[in-house]
Amino acid sequence: MRRHEMSSVYLVIMVLLFVITGCIRIEPFTFNITDVALARDAQVLDNKGAIPVGVTNVFSSDDPKIWLCYQLQSSSKLRITHRWFMENTLFLETSGTASQGGICTSIVPKDEHGFAPGLYRVEILVQGGVFRTAEFVVR
Repeated sequence: MRRHEMSSVYLVIMVLLFVITGCIRIEPFTFNITDVALARDAQVLDNKGAIPVGVTNVFSSDDPKIWLCYQLQSSSKLRITHRWFMENTLFLETSGTASQGGICTSIVPKDEHGFAPGLYRVEILVQGGVFRTAEFVVR
């Protein structure tokens, strides 16, 4: 074997020894997202996140906000991203970290004319991969 290949083999062996002896702990994380809902409002709960109020998937162009709410259960902090689309065109992307509880985020119209009528979609990404999608209509 060449010197570079030997170094790689030794590195793999060392990592395996550390894992086996407990010097390095590799723990898989688990997560789930449930109770995905779109709503006209959200109620904040003391230290427990938020819950949706006025759940629907049909909104009016004059609704002041459109809320996305869900429950997140995770064994560790996760990077959560929300991508909002109107007629398959991305118009907003937000990211943050979370691990537990009720998550609510909202969008507001871009101007005083309200939301444009059409078909909308929001994607919930976990660690960069799409995990849930919700569709709604603005009339």
